[in-house]
Order: sequence, then structure tokens, then C-alpha cells
Amino acid sequence: MPSSLVLVTGASGFVGAEAVVQALKKYRARLTIRRPEQEDELRARFAETGHAEKLDFAVVPEIDNKEALKSTLEDVDYILHIASPMPATNGDIHQDYIDPAVRGTMAIPEVAEHVASIKRVVITSSYFSLAPLDVADRPGFATEEGANPSVVVDLDAPYPPAPYTDVYKYQISKVLAHRRALEWVAEHKPNFDVITTHPYYILGFVRALQRDADGKAQPRPVPLFYLLSLQSETPVLPSSFVDVRDLVAIELAALTATKLKPRGEITEVLAKGPSVTWAQIRENVKANHPDFPLKQTGDGQYTVPLTSNTDRATKDFGVVFHDPLETLSMTINQQGPKGL
Repeated sequence: MPSSLVLVTGASGFVGAEAVVQALKKYRARLTIRRPEQEDELRARFAETGHAEKLDFAVVPEIDNKEALKSTLEDVDYILHIASPMPATNGDIHQDYIDPAVRGTMAIPEVAEHVASIKRVVITSSYFSLAPLDVADRPGFATEEGANPSVVVDLDAPYPPAPYTDVYKYQISKVLAHRRALEWVAEHKPNFDVITTHPYYILGFVRALQRDADGKAQPRPVPLFYLLSLQSETPVLPSSFVDVRDLVAIELAALTATKLKPRGEITEVLAKGPSVTWAQIRENVKANHPDFPLKQTGDGQYTVPLTSNTDRATKDFGVVFHDPLETLSMTINQQGPKGL
């Protein structure tokens, strides 16, 4: 009997590539690609899994292209919707941030509503979508499931100064995209479960590769800002993060988990590894990565890690989070001991 079919969007990215590797251990996978020529590259990348024969591909030029999605979702049992549009730097808050985020989030469930085979849709969101817009100024703030409706968004408020302007706009887009998903599910009550994951900053081994000017494959610098925080006198973001393996484990577990909210409600799952301070990280880097150009000497405004209750991930979904210092070492080793 053939295994269930999982659609994975964003398979060429950091989280998506890890999701494909883990999904193929149990399921067949259909990957959305923007261009036909991507198929050969991704087949070669995932050949190491030993399950490449369980892959098929669907061309979706833009993730909000509903016409392309209609045929893509045929015979699909589960959806891991990981793809997310990347906004332009210094872009317009509506045109470049909010509108693409909402369309990119909602196109999948809106089309899936008309596909009888689909049982569950898992959407990768962010802890940002559940946190106040000034969360960076609240050391130790505890983000909670269900908090989205209480997050105040004033589109006429002044933006914070650079380099935080784009992060602020991005957070607004995540808040409003998740809010729209909550409203849509409550209104439509689709015949499938909807689960959203809310990861903190994501670190770990990067399976997604890009090519440099000489054609050499290089890890994508997804952990860029985190490592740059270690190469600056004070960090530019909170110390809290999640291992990409753990985030994907949550999303795979969500496909068959039994402890979910009733249909008509979204089950939110916060994804954050064990808390670790910048001081602990600095000591670990000094001891285990002596060649890394560590310049951080203090915590700045991030004196206490942000936190969350992750019982749903651990108790309901059975996920065991990796040691954050081991994750950080893996990240440094892959990106290079000399830094970025």
C-alpha cells in the first residue's frame, strides 16, 4: 500500500530542505518548484536520502498562484506549507510585506478547502506572530499561544530606526498573516485540521545550498544575524532559538498528532529550544571555537532570553529539543570557524 503523499512548499530553503529529508523516511513527497529546471537540482540534492524515488514535483511559479495550486494538490494527504515570500529591503509595508505574506499564507488553505483528500495543513509561521511589536525591548518576555488577537498593530505608528525597520515591518506582516488564517479557519471550518508552528530564530545544519561566483556550493547564510551578534560588541537579537531539526520534527509530528484543537480552530505550536543566555554562549564559543572571531562582550538589551511554554511540542507531540550549545557548535562548524 503506497504511503501518504505530503506536499512540501519551500523545499529549496533552510527549513524546507530539512523537512523533505525527514518526511521521506515515512511519506511520499511532492515538492513545489518555481522553475522546471529546479527538479534536477533537487533530485540530486535529496538523492542522499535513499528515497529519491518517492519524490515528485509541481511547478508553482508563485506560491499564491491558485490556478497552479489546484492541480498541485490533487491526491495530497498532508501539506507542509513552509514557503514564505522574502520582502524587499526598505520596501513598502503593504506592497512588499503585508500583502505577499497574507496571500502566500492563505492561498494553500483556500485551495485545499476544495480538495477532499487533504487531512491536515501545517503552516510555518513565527513566534513574531504571537508577540507584541516591542518584544525586543522586553527581556524575558513569554510568548504564548493564542496571543495573536491581542497584538496591537498601528500601521500609522513611526517605524523604529535602522537596522530594525525591516524586522518591524516583517513582524507586522507575520502578525497580520496569522490573524487572517485564524479568522479564515473560524469562518470556513474546513474539513482538515490546521496547525501553525511558531519558531524562534532557527539555527542548525543547512541542507539548502547556493552557488558562489565560482559555482561552488555554499551553505545559505540563514544563521547570519545570529553569528553576527557574536562578532559584534553587543547582540542584535535575543539569544533564544530553535534547532531546525526540532522545528521540522514538530511539523512532521503534527501530521499525525491526536491532541489538537477541534476543527474550526488552529492548533498553535511554539518552537523554542532550551533557554540559553548570551553569556553562556560566549563561554561556549571561547572554549570550543577558539578560532571564531568572537567580539561580543556584553548582552546589550538582551539580558534575559525570551521564553515560551513548549509543552505542546514536548508532551503532546513527543519532540525532544536538542542541546542549544550543540546546535550552535554545529552552526559555527558549518559556516566556518573564521566567521562570516
